[in-house]
Formats: sequence, C-alpha cells, structure tokens
Amino acid sequence: MSENNPRVSIVIPAYNMAEYTSRCVKSILNQTYKNIEIIVVDDGSKDNTKAEMLKFGDRIKYVCKENGGACSARNFGARLAQGKYIGFLDCDDMYLPQKVELSVKFLEQNPDYGFVYSNLYYVDKDDKIFRLHAPWFKRQYQGRIKTKLILGNFVGNPTVIMRKDCLDKVGLYREDIFFPADWDMWLRISEQFKAGYINKPLCSYRIVSQGCFKNLEKSEHENMIVLDSFFLRNKDVSNRIKNRAYANNYLSMAECYFVKENKDKARKELNKALSNDPLNLKVLSVFSLYFLFPAKLKRALQYLIEHK
Repeated sequence: MSENNPRVSIVIPAYNMAEYTSRCVKSILNQTYKNIEIIVVDDGSKDNTKAEMLKFGDRIKYVCKENGGACSARNFGARLAQGKYIGFLDCDDMYLPQKVELSVKFLEQNPDYGFVYSNLYYVDKDDKIFRLHAPWFKRQYQGRIKTKLILGNFVGNPTVIMRKDCLDKVGLYREDIFFPADWDMWLRISEQFKAGYINKPLCSYRIVSQGCFKNLEKSEHENMIVLDSFFLRNKDVSNRIKNRAYANNYLSMAECYFVKENKDKARKELNKALSNDPLNLKVLSVFSLYFLFPAKLKRALQYLIEHK
C-alpha cells in the first residue's frame, strides 16, 4: 500500500437485492481512484445475490453470514477491512466516479478530520435522478459539528468516507437500532473528530420505500435512544440545544403522523415539541398551519417526506 495512494475499504451490506448490489459494486469498480478493497457482506440473502457477486471474481471480497441486519453486516465487514479509510455503501446505492478520489484527497490534506461527507442525488428504481440533496445555505456544516448534528441528521448515509482509526476510538455500529444507526455513528465520531464537507453530489441514494415512515413508533423510539445516549455522553451541551434537539424530533414525528392522518398522534407530538422548545419558529409555524390550513400542510409534508 502506497502512502500516496492509501487503500480504501468499501463495505456493502447486501440482502435480497442482487441486481442493485451488482450496480453498486460496478459503481465502485468504475471509480477514478483504484486502490479500493470492496467487501460485500451477504446478510443471509435468499435470492441470487451470491451468483451475481461470484461473477466479479477476485475483484471483490464476498462473504456470507446469517441474517442479522444491516448494522451487523457493516460491522462484520469493518472487522475484515484492511484500508486506511473506510466507507459503508448500502447495496441499492451507488458512488459517482470521483467519490473516492475526492474524499481521499480531502482526508489526506486534512489529517485532523475524521470523516468527510458530500451532497448526493436521490434516484428511483431505474437510476433516474429526481432530486439533489444539498444544503440550502452556501456552506454546509463542517469542522466541529456535533451540536449542529444533534439537532437533526444532515449527513447523507452513503456519502461518508472515514478514517478507519475512528472506529477504533468510537466503536462499531450499534446493532440494537436500525433507522438512525448512521446518525448515531456520525454523532459519536463528531464528538472526537472534525468533519469535512465536499460541496458536490458524489453518490446516488435510491428511494425504494420509506421504511421509517411505515414504522413510526419504532423510528421515534430509536431516535430517542440516540438522543438520550448523546446527552449522557455530552453533559456540557447547553439545555437550549438539548431542548431544541428533542423538539425537532417530536416535530418530525408529528409531520409524519399528520401525513398518515393520525391527527391525535400528530397533535400530541406537536404539543411535546412546543413543550420542549416554545420559541422554535419551525414548530410554531407547523403548529399554526395544523389548525389554519391542514389540507395545504398535508400536501406540503407529503411531498417533503416522500423526497427525503
């Protein structure tokens, strides 16, 4: 391994998405940066994932394990990874050609940064781009971002390339949560390291289904686990940030419940948001629209949730 060309390990947790997994692997093989170790962890697939992966021969490292969930597969792959840097790419997502090259360049030039993330494209089942995920402000958050990140996850899951040493210090993915597992990981890293940002879309994130939208109670419960754990570790964070973080979570749940037409639950979540942060302008705006223009609010929230 050359010091000027450090190895990058990309771990792909795969489960019953053979065709998408092949596209994912090909997007990594097509990178402008070539010193890449591709580790596909088959998490007990029942389809033809194994047959499709064997077609790549020794260009990838393919391993199988009993089904244990995406985080279990990520951790399995992380333990095998030999790279200086590591990324985790879900099997239905893809890298754009310069993703690894630009990420490595940033981290090599900024040795005090633990990870780097970027913008991304949202694509449909046929790889058609329908939205750019990018910050509405000119410069996305970077550097010491933990107090910004706890207010809501703005780091796209497939966009992160990190120093593998980070995992030695913060640990692997939590396997007791699913929906916010990536948010939890970025928070733990950002508590000890700086985060970098590349203002370009370098990944494609596939929207197939909104799992968290279909499992709101589980999603809310897991978000609370992440929030509670963060504030136990970070007792120095102000009450203002803490209250706003919980309020933002309740507001997000309220919006989802409102779209699902569970108005009682939506109202309860809104009340909890207001109780935690009465001066939160976003909460106040949604609260007002909830009573004044419910139909327009539903249409707006439906669009935002479907295109998250």
